[in-house]
Amino acid sequence: PTRPTNNNPTMSSSSNLPPDLFALSFELFPDVKLWLRRFVQIPSGGASAVLASLRSGTEAIFLDPRSLVDVFQVHVAANIAVNVWLTDLMVTHNVHSEVVYNLTPARNVSKSFRDFGAGPRATQALLGLFTRGAADEAKLPARWAALTELLGGEEISVTAPFPYDPKTIAKLYSLEELEQQSAQYQLDSIVTKISNKAVLKKHV
Repeated sequence: PTRPTNNNPTMSSSSNLPPDLFALSFELFPDVKLWLRRFVQIPSGGASAVLASLRSGTEAIFLDPRSLVDVFQVHVAANIAVNVWLTDLMVTHNVHSEVVYNLTPARNVSKSFRDFGAGPRATQALLGLFTRGAADEAKLPARWAALTELLGGEEISVTAPFPYDPKTIAKLYSLEELEQQSAQYQLDSIVTKISNKAVLKKHV
């Protein structure tokens, strides 16, 4: 995927949707979009309520922003997730959880959720919802309302700087000293490791 430069203007102006809703698109799958929203100051019980909803069958991405360097990191993982979703090669239960799995170079599903998923006491989170076609997009307002009413908190820009710790990121991705010399080197190395995992998986 290419780096997202702005929001989707058509969908952003739809009724009942936030005017600054952020969408990621996929060149090979033009009918699929990943819609993202980011929240801080989540009140006590908000994150655990969302997690309970996910365990009950609600599909959504629920990420810890402290494990992310840039939204492009999510875009790359999501592109892989969409590919395996539409070719019936998913490792996890749905395309949303597949994004979380693909964010890590590790092959342990539980570890990927521990490292990148927002926990029950999270005070900030990145939420994501996939749609495929106009019929799915029409359901977005209701899907967002169900999640945000549980979560609470204050919404901020998806592209605001992520509050990550470079040492934690280096550990998550086994980054060498050279790969940590700058934020761009770091992001490029992370994207490479995410992509390499997908390539290796195809040859297993």
